[in-house]
Amino acid sequence: MRYGEGVYIGYRWYDATDRDVAFPFGFGLSYTTFALTDLTVTVPDQSRAYAECAVTIENTGDRPGSEVVQIYVTDEMSSIDRPKQELKGFAKVHLAPGERRTIRIVLDERAFAFWGPNGWTVEPGSFQVLAGTSSRHLPVQRTVRLDVPVPGAVLTPESTIAEWLAHPAGHAVLQPMLSKMGPTAAAIDDEEMRHLVGSMPLRALFSLAATPGSDPDAVVLDLIGQANDRTQQALATH
Repeated sequence: MRYGEGVYIGYRWYDATDRDVAFPFGFGLSYTTFALTDLTVTVPDQSRAYAECAVTIENTGDRPGSEVVQIYVTDEMSSIDRPKQELKGFAKVHLAPGERRTIRIVLDERAFAFWGPNGWTVEPGSFQVLAGTSSRHLPVQRTVRLDVPVPGAVLTPESTIAEWLAHPAGHAVLQPMLSKMGPTAAAIDDEEMRHLVGSMPLRALFSLAATPGSDPDAVVLDLIGQANDRTQQALATH
């Protein structure tokens, strides 16, 4: 079954298209009223996708009541199509008339991530953090900057020779293999020939130079595994 709506399910679609709704996502009826102020968003380390939010909520009515404080995140510089805003944290609070309380909500790596070929992925850039009581009532907001590592390109069995050479981990694991292939691999070292063969899948090069009984597809899959291991090691030491 194909889900043609992609990530635009429920409130994400209505908010993205700015359509009128009877009750916005997150809305709840109450016998009193609330006000949100003084949102702060602290990023202890900009190289890590993690933020601590604090916002003040006050019962401005004359009756006790409960409200759900909601935190939404907008990726302002995403390289892919993402919803206008996404709910990433919430907390319910009960307040007496005139009572104020500071609510603290943590945003972990998943709060800034999207699902891509490499799994959950966070890109560097600016993110808007919004607090409110529904997806249409977000009165306080702050912008934070994350300087996380730039996600690397993904290598697949169909990746071209040029993509392998441009990939830091892919290039590193490929070089020892090329050194054993003799004249066939020498074409890659020639700049003019590289323009001609760069668009070929790497497995095609291995097919040309394959020895009897060898499996080019298995060789490429093994190299992908080695490249992924190197990438994970690099991220772990960052």
